[in-house]
Parts: sequence; structure tokens; C-alpha cells
Amino acid sequence: MNPCKMSRSLGPNEANHLRITCDYSFFSVLKILARLCKEPKIFKYRNDQRLLATFKKAFSVEMCFALNFGWANEGIVGSRYKIDPLFFGPEISKLKKLIKFTKDKGSSIVISESLYSNFT
Repeated sequence: MNPCKMSRSLGPNEANHLRITCDYSFFSVLKILARLCKEPKIFKYRNDQRLLATFKKAFSVEMCFALNFGWANEGIVGSRYKIDPLFFGPEISKLKKLIKFTKDKGSSIVISESLYSNFT
């Protein structure tokens, strides 16, 4: 979603803040992935004998990220013992497709066009 196509006009400072926030979302994912590759606590699991016996191959921790820009609503569901977040809106189905794409293609990061168009 281009900030220029939003329901109300954004001032120059708001539009700039929005673009910087989009940039930061991508940089945050890059930092997470870099840390995942270098973190000693995670790295030691690669040679853990219990995991090797269970998975029959080298164990690794992998994370996939699907980044999107758009609107969604958040609510909570559950009981007094367990509460889960619930997200719904038109962009959620799009995000589910992006997540499936990361798994199908073996990619760590997928970025929607709506987010990409808002990078600085």
C-alpha cells in the first residue's frame, strides 16, 4: 500500500516516518538472521547427539519471514488460563500466501510489493 493511496493524506513528516519504519522492519529481520547464524547457544545444537539421533542429520534452526505492509485488526481469544492473539483483515490472507511461498521456495525472507514500494 503506497502511503499516497491511503484514505487520508499524510504530511511529509508522516510519510517519511512511515517509510523509515518499513526500512527498519527489513533491517530487523536481517539482524535476526545474522544473529541466528552466529549465536553460540543455537550453534551448539548442530552437534547435539540427541538431536542427531532423532533427526538422522545435522540439526539447524531456521526461520522464515514474510514482510508485508497493510492494515489488520488484532484481538484476543482464549480462556483465563491461555490467551492467543487473533489477527484478521484483508492483508492477512496475503501474508499467509507469502509465508507459504517462503516454505515452497526455501527462502528466508519474502517481501511484498506493498512493503517494497514504501522503502526509502
